[in-house]
Parts: sequence; C-alpha cells; structure tokens
Amino acid sequence: MKTARSFILACFVSILGLGLLACPQPDGPAAPLFTSFSGPEIWSIAFDASGAKWFGTAAGLVYLDDHGTPTNQTDDVWVGFTEADGLSDDRVSAVHFGAIGAKWVSTYNGLCCFGDNGTVADKEDDNWLLFNTTDGLVSKGIYQTRMDAMGGMWFGTGKGVSYFHDNATPGSKVDDSWVTFSKVDGLIDNYVQVIGIDLSGGKWFGTPSAGLSYLDDGGTPANKGDDSWTTYGTSDGLSHVSIMSIAFDAAGGKWVGTGGGLCYLDDNGTPSVKGDDTWMSYTTSDGLASNDIYGIAIEATGKKWLATSWGVSSLDDNATPLNKADDSWTSYSPDDGLTDWTVVDVVVDSSGGKWFATGSGVCYCP
Repeated sequence: MKTARSFILACFVSILGLGLLACPQPDGPAAPLFTSFSGPEIWSIAFDASGAKWFGTAAGLVYLDDHGTPTNQTDDVWVGFTEADGLSDDRVSAVHFGAIGAKWVSTYNGLCCFGDNGTVADKEDDNWLLFNTTDGLVSKGIYQTRMDAMGGMWFGTGKGVSYFHDNATPGSKVDDSWVTFSKVDGLIDNYVQVIGIDLSGGKWFGTPSAGLSYLDDGGTPANKGDDSWTTYGTSDGLSHVSIMSIAFDAAGGKWVGTGGGLCYLDDNGTPSVKGDDTWMSYTTSDGLASNDIYGIAIEATGKKWLATSWGVSSLDDNATPLNKADDSWTSYSPDDGLTDWTVVDVVVDSSGGKWFATGSGVCYCP
C-alpha cells in the first residue's frame, strides 16, 4: 500500500507540474468560476506565513507555492512528501505551523514534526521527529488538529482528545507537556472528529454519534482542576448528533455542520449557560446542497462557504442569522467546475480566495 500511495502522490505532483487542468467553461467569454488541481483525495488545507499552500491528502503531504497567482500555473512550485521522506503515514489529516519554522503534520499513524530549514524543495536538509502513544498521544489515529493561541495543539482521536505543548522546542521531546481528555473528564464521547477553538479560547469537540462538547479550561489546559464542561445534543438545538465541522463568526456565533444540516448557535457569550441560547437550523429545504456539512469557512464579509457531500453551498445571511427571510443561497457542483461532488473542507486565504478540498483534488475560486 505504501508503494501504491507513493505512486499516486508522484502522479499527482507530476500532473500538477504540467499546469492547471481547466474546469469546464460556460459558453461565452466569462472567466472560469473554479481553477482545478486534479489529484488524490484531499483532506485538509493550510496556509503558511508566506502564503504557500499545504494539502493533507490520502497519499501524503503536498506543498504548493503559487507565487500569489493561483490561476496562473506557469510559476507554480510543487513538492510532495510521503513515508519515504519521513512521514509516519501517507494518510495526512492536517498540518499546522509552530515555532522556528516547524511543520506539525497529523496522520493516521501519529504526529510528525517536520523542519525543512527554509528549503522546502530541497529534501536533503530536512529533519523529521515522530510522536505516538509512547510519547503521550492517546491514540495514533488523528482525525483533526487545532493549534491554540499559546501554541498548544489539540488532537481529536478515536480514544479521546490529546493536548500537547512543545514549549517552543520542536526538535526536543524533553520539555514536552501532554494531557489526555476523555469521557471521564467531561467529553460527551471519546470519538472526536471535529475540534474548534472560539474567539475566547474555548474548545469545542464534535463527535460522530453523540453531539458536541464545550471545554472552558480557564486558560490552563495542562491543569484540569479549573475545567468546566458543557455538552449539546438534539434536545438543546442541534439538528443532528453527528458533528462534522464547526466555525465561529466575528460576532461570536457558532456555526456547526452536522449530518442533518447546518446549525447556528448564539450563546450570548455564555456557552456554559444554556438558558440564554438561541438556535437556528438550515437544511436542503432552505437552500443547502446537502445536509452533510463537512467544512465551513466564513469570509471577512460574513458570507459562509459550506463543503458538503453534494457540492458547495454559499450563504449570505445579511448578518441576521436568526432571520431567514433575507438569506441568499448559491450552490456549486461539478457542472460549475468542481473536481468532485464530495467536498470535505473549505478555507479562505488572505486575499479572500476560496480553496476547496475534494475527493479528486483541489479547487480554487477567487
């Protein structure tokens, strides 16, 4: 399987190096809606400080420097990384960026710390450090990762949540700090596939079959003594207990993607108090392309972009999420240029461009 995955990734990078694969165009001179990069299944998208793109895929880690011109392939630089280079597994769920240039790569077989010494295209000077259950991870299979404002990382696994802080020494394990959270501590379920960190630093954990958990760790994630937990299910306002994504708007509102549609929660700034909560739910009857919401991104304008099992939907709620009367919905499919019906993630870059992770590669929309 390793050889097959490495071959697929090599083909992916080779294809991309030949240039963009143009999306089907509508009649007339209109500019393309999407720019497509065909390849393996993409699971996550991240941007580093320089604006370069990193893709977690089913066949390894892929780096793209598009030199700020994502619709122009002539200046693109692509680099792929697999187990042969140092990854603990070619199935990459996420990448985050830490101190002194470290890349933290989450996989289905542990965590990797990757240092390229500022030369991504030159693998000869790369350094890799691997972490697994013997180091502190509660499980080697990492489904989602988030980095908090203090540089700590939170890993969602099938056996609970792991918190990790390397004390800004990514090349050394000596001063690492690890903490595990499970149902015993307050999680609604140990299988955590979604993690979100809100504007106040609160942690939100989504499970595939039990709902949502909120943790207020008092700003001391390594100390459980001051922790406060709150759980949410369908009786509270969720449309479904299968949680697939979560995002936070500028006003502090929570947007939760589930297996039964999109939910909005206004908790009035008191997530630990349910008495003042207000919920709103959206489904295909409102305008969603599908009720399975795998990813959510919110533009600076407040417009929501939703990655679903049946294409992409955008929602402009005119800053009134509790009033559907002025909502505007638009959906996009392979007929519009998406590489695949299944879209598992969406991220907005610094220029407002949208990047979509699909089952058959990546799509970009200005």
